[in-house]
Amino acid sequence: MLKTVVAIALLALALGAGLLFFKSEKPTVVSTVETIRGDVSATLKLTGTVINDHTVTITALLDGEITAINAREGSTVKNGDALAELDNRSAVSRLKKSEAELQLRQQNYQSARQSYNRVRKASNQGTSSKQALEDRLSEFQNAGAQLAIAEADLDIIQVIVDNSVIRAPFDGSVTGQWAEVGQWVEAGTQLFTVVATEGKTIEVMIDAGDFGRVAIGQTAELTSDAWPGINWTSSLNWIAPAINSENNSSDNLFAARLDIGEDAPELLLGQQLNVELIYETRENVLILPLHTLQEFQPGKYSVQIIEDDVARNRTVEVGLVSLLDAEILSGLTEGEQVINTAGRWVREGQAVTTDTSR
Repeated sequence: MLKTVVAIALLALALGAGLLFFKSEKPTVVSTVETIRGDVSATLKLTGTVINDHTVTITALLDGEITAINAREGSTVKNGDALAELDNRSAVSRLKKSEAELQLRQQNYQSARQSYNRVRKASNQGTSSKQALEDRLSEFQNAGAQLAIAEADLDIIQVIVDNSVIRAPFDGSVTGQWAEVGQWVEAGTQLFTVVATEGKTIEVMIDAGDFGRVAIGQTAELTSDAWPGINWTSSLNWIAPAINSENNSSDNLFAARLDIGEDAPELLLGQQLNVELIYETRENVLILPLHTLQEFQPGKYSVQIIEDDVARNRTVEVGLVSLLDAEILSGLTEGEQVINTAGRWVREGQAVTTDTSR
């Protein structure tokens, strides 16, 4: 009997000590965040590349030896600038000969015309025979044909001379060069690649699973590691009609393009950019910072609130999610405070107090 009494006394003492311990437990200091109304935007984080579709590969139009290179890779050129020159001495000589031939044919034509006109006038007056008139007409027509041939020959030779100088087709930059002085080239040999100054655009590759979220006209926010602190906006202006199949890639991606943007800094061809494509925005909805939420099951979220000075978990329904915030569909009302866990969850039932120093 005595042992039983002692055991009960010890148990009571232990329980009392435990209660005293829990009552004296120091509350955890937490900060809170208010549930507010605002806008939330869902985005796709993408990598963009500056490209220019207005790119041409310039080839030699004639066979010949390169005698001059006037532009190299990286050169800035204007429309009509001579990029390279082929040996055209033979063509220039033929051109001079054709010019002289044309001049002779023009003189013959003028002489034949004057002769025909004189005989025709005399024939009308009855002082020249019909045969003489026909002969002068034949000579005049033959002179006209010879003149036309000489003009055509000159045009052909002029084209050859012109084509011996390889010129830029527009203002731009030389991005490729495969020619050197002394090199013999055949017609069709690649010599230069020129990219136009105008016409830059931004291309992004998007997972095919997001195709239904993407539409022309959507806004994108852009930044560049080359320009810290600068951000600007653009809009989607083109979506590829098919999956990208270049390089036999197994990635299920499609291409889309954006305008450079009016406020864009100076960008180089091939430069990579950080692109956040906004595919949906909801305005004036309840929102919370994303870091205050815990996903305890796929698609299921909870927050922590303070009730009677202790932490309590509460399930909330989440709608649209951005990189920073989440839309709260149910479980909280505007103005309610939640614990700013920032990934450090407080044990449910833990005594808490708010940090009044903030």
